[in-house]
Amino acid sequence: MSSSDQHHAINRCLRSAVDQTEEGILVLEGRITTPLGPRLLFANQAATRMTGYPLSTLAGQPLGMILDNTR
Repeated sequence: MSSSDQHHAINRCLRSAVDQTEEGILVLEGRITTPLGPRLLFANQAATRMTGYPLSTLAGQPLGMILDNTR
């Protein structure tokens, strides 16, 4: 197996593990780029259930906007 294939296999396993957990996981930018905080890069299925928003709506939004609107 090539290094690239191993990398893709590990990514698939990690994505599966993150999506199967009941804990909400958010991945944010490494620096604050908006007045409402860093932008969201990824949310797992549990995070979308907790916020009530699909990933397509969450992706790219500042963290402050998501937390301010969460019910």
